[in-house]
Amino acid sequence: AFSSPPKPKFGIYDHVNNPTFKVMNDEPVNMDDYKFFAGQGRYDTEYDLFQYNFMGHSGRFYIVKDAAGNYKAEKLDRNNLQIRFDQDNTGEVSSFTIVDDKGIKYIFSPMERSQKSITSMKTGLTTGIGNIDDSSEIGDYWASFHLTKITDQNNTALALFKYDLSSLVKFEEPTTRTFRYAKDVVYYYNTSQNTSGVQQNPDANMPGSIESQTVYNTTNTKLLTSIEIVGKGIIYLNYEKGREDSNYLQPSELYKLKSIQSNYLGQNTGNYTEKYIFDYSYTNSNYQHNGPMTTLKKLILNKVTKTSSNNQNQEYALEYYKTGAITKDNWGYYTGNTTDIKNDVIKSITYPTKGKVVFDFESNTYSHYYNGAVMESVQGYWTTQEQEFSIHFGAF
Repeated sequence: AFSSPPKPKFGIYDHVNNPTFKVMNDEPVNMDDYKFFAGQGRYDTEYDLFQYNFMGHSGRFYIVKDAAGNYKAEKLDRNNLQIRFDQDNTGEVSSFTIVDDKGIKYIFSPMERSQKSITSMKTGLTTGIGNIDDSSEIGDYWASFHLTKITDQNNTALALFKYDLSSLVKFEEPTTRTFRYAKDVVYYYNTSQNTSGVQQNPDANMPGSIESQTVYNTTNTKLLTSIEIVGKGIIYLNYEKGREDSNYLQPSELYKLKSIQSNYLGQNTGNYTEKYIFDYSYTNSNYQHNGPMTTLKKLILNKVTKTSSNNQNQEYALEYYKTGAITKDNWGYYTGNTTDIKNDVIKSITYPTKGKVVFDFESNTYSHYYNGAVMESVQGYWTTQEQEFSIHFGAF
């Protein structure tokens, strides 16, 4: 097999085996070795970026570890928020607390775990033999933290958020392919005692003539099911299982939001103060990219109906553009009629008063050098290259 065994990767917080911390603090490091192993993926050279958006607050931060082994949050935005976090005995973050300038605390708990499975294929330059390796795994890691509780300055609960429904989301990313046009590649191994050379097969350690990679993602999500405003009432979110989206691997196991209703404290869930009902349908678009034409189905929202206890319903209707087939070239760029890229994009919203807002989209503008003639095609040609390398290791 061409695949090499997986090499250990040292995280950025591992100051013993990963010298990134020393590089950032201008400490002595063999930069040639560091660049080589970082390029090979042995060192994690970047902090994970955390982003938040809640109650009118948004921003970014990352977590650093100092020389004494202490962790702290470094904000990337200028605001009056304090960011605190808790860790388990392995150092993994188990929760976040963000405090605003009034002392209100917003507590976030881990809710979504993700995992990636990477399938790779490489055809050797010298042998032309293909090999498939599907043993590469990335995960299992926390991908999302959700707001679970809001408290006041005295730690009295103001709002509670519950996530009582789980959903396993699986999807496949578009396959990436690399082609290297080369032929008659031959590799010989010489020593100072033997210059005649022995033909070798270096395919395991060389780029392939054709390489492809497909990434499969699996995320265990948690769905928000209720928001309790302590002492006042509860907002319920109701879901329906079973979808038909073509971009998911198991859509029948997924959920869609069917309604949201509000209840005052003590009110039976069969009744409600206000309720919003969501109606959906699926697109039926022709799509082509690196293969035959396929049918693309995705869930779209058609109508929102606001109902009340007095049966005075209000409807909001949504309309979408319907054009021709969507086609992309091998590099992922749209081809064909430029109007087709608006396919399945929202076109209008009609309000209960029968007023309507219409959205008009157009292609981006771009600039390029044009000499007035027809664009010339790229022409390639074959060339023979022979290179010899001599390495002397000295006497042992």
